[in-house]
Amino acid sequence: MSFLLIALVVLAIVALWVRWQEPRSIFFPVRQVGPYPLPDGFAPEDVYLETPDGVRLHGWFHNGSQAPGDTLGSQAAPGAGLTVLYLHGNAGNLSNRIEKILLLESLGLDVLIVDYRGYGLSDGTPSEQGFYRDARTAHRYLTAVRRVDPRAIVLLGESLGSAVAIDLAREVQAGGLVIEAAFTSIPDVAQALYPFLPVRWFLSQRFDSIAKIGDVRAPILLFHSVDDEYFPLHHPQRLMAAAKTGTRLVELRGTHDQASIESRAIYCAGLASFLETIQAR
Repeated sequence: MSFLLIALVVLAIVALWVRWQEPRSIFFPVRQVGPYPLPDGFAPEDVYLETPDGVRLHGWFHNGSQAPGDTLGSQAAPGAGLTVLYLHGNAGNLSNRIEKILLLESLGLDVLIVDYRGYGLSDGTPSEQGFYRDARTAHRYLTAVRRVDPRAIVLLGESLGSAVAIDLAREVQAGGLVIEAAFTSIPDVAQALYPFLPVRWFLSQRFDSIAKIGDVRAPILLFHSVDDEYFPLHHPQRLMAAAKTGTRLVELRGTHDQASIESRAIYCAGLASFLETIQAR
């Protein structure tokens, strides 16, 4: 009985510690949007949206359809006529993604990027279910306000945003799904960090992509760096195995946050090929 009591006390302490640490370990929002002035030629339109639960979100819509061509030098931009819904990762805000937005523009893509609740100029507090509502609100804006054909929307999620993009892709029609630096689930990541503690039992934020990706019907492109310091290559490999639609994995080199920039040529070639496949459907 004494051993059982001690075990229960230890579990209770672990549970309280996990719940206290959880939001601090997952969400790293930055409120300040900058730097200013914006780079030459970068003039996004400020967009303000309201979610079904009354949270006001801020985003940028950037028109890349006038780009002269892709980074590989072809005459026609492979993304012309397509719009990316860009769901960024767990740190910073949309102003930290300007270089990535310009990369997408170079392929002729229009880009909508919206800060999740609690990030940048968006109201609210970060949460898993809140992020899912924010993504659906952004998608609804594209289809209902911008009148973008759902088949011309490419959902792009990076890091934590990959889980948000996968969840959204189960619910809406899309031309394609691109996920970068993805992971299988928060419990898997947490358990690898604390292998001797039963942390997966107590997590409330799950972002369970491995359980959801099989419901996605759009074609899927995965980018992942072999040098990723947070998520080993087995994460995208397991996601590919769980998917029930056409998938392709493009391996990059570079850090978790910057691999698409550090491996720009490989990234652009892989994305251009994927976009051409979408255009041909």
